[in-house]
Amino acid sequence: MSTPETGTRRRPPWVGGCSILALTALGLMLVLYIVGQSVRTKAPGAASSGGLGFGTHVGLIRLEGDIVESRRFIEELDELRNDSRVRALVIRIDSPGGGVAATQEIHQALRDYHEETGQPMVASLGSIAASGGYYAACAAQRIVSEPGTLTGSIGVILTFADASELMRKVGLRVEVVKSGPRKDFGSPWRPLTDDERQMLQDIVGDVYGQFTEAVATGREQPLEQVLEWADGRIFSGRQAVAAGLADTLGYEDDAVSLAANLAGLSPDTPALSKRRELPAFLEWLDRITGRARVLLSSGPRLEYRLAVP
Repeated sequence: MSTPETGTRRRPPWVGGCSILALTALGLMLVLYIVGQSVRTKAPGAASSGGLGFGTHVGLIRLEGDIVESRRFIEELDELRNDSRVRALVIRIDSPGGGVAATQEIHQALRDYHEETGQPMVASLGSIAASGGYYAACAAQRIVSEPGTLTGSIGVILTFADASELMRKVGLRVEVVKSGPRKDFGSPWRPLTDDERQMLQDIVGDVYGQFTEAVATGREQPLEQVLEWADGRIFSGRQAVAAGLADTLGYEDDAVSLAANLAGLSPDTPALSKRRELPAFLEWLDRITGRARVLLSSGPRLEYRLAVP
């Protein structure tokens, strides 16, 4: 006659083994995830590859698409600033410009980076680096442009719709109750008054002055010289070098090598990026929703940009 067991039931030996295997697999997956999310390194002339990266590097940060906000760019810049391996910085720009405030925040963040770290900075101009894109580039000590880059477009634009004639034709009126005569300036329901137009022109002129002063300071040129071609015109990369908007022709790899040379490093020093790549669909969605927020916002939009939506 058997007696029932008391106390803790003994587990089959394979249970403990499975637990150890599961924890080991989980730990391995965690390590692989961390490595996959780590910074990417890229040697000049080579394709980007994942890796933790050791030794000295040239930091690489990208400014792409419409400049709608500055938060993500500045966060990435802060990560590069805090990485002791980074000895120089390349800003790869492929942007037609964007909002005034966001552009100025990015420009100032780049200037602060250089002042705090003492590292040389090189701007690498891609397909387009116009208006606000060029404004950001002027924070760098050197600008490298591709021959076919579209750049320049130094100027400010303020746009809004006037649907008053259309509303009159369809017999639609909008009643507005306001605290002052200018509170609804820029509304699509009525045209501007001469006084309002002059007020907005003064604002555009002031912000344009800030833009040209930033270019003159960054390019170390007299303001009078900058004003000669700061009328909104665009330049090819070759024309930009001839006009003094850029220093030399070259591509992203050339900019990385130049930044390394300025920092006293080997020209083969690899580039290091802190960028977290989003899946293509999410990247597209992020850009579309960001631009949609601008398009759907009410009131005038003060922008440094090449094209009007």
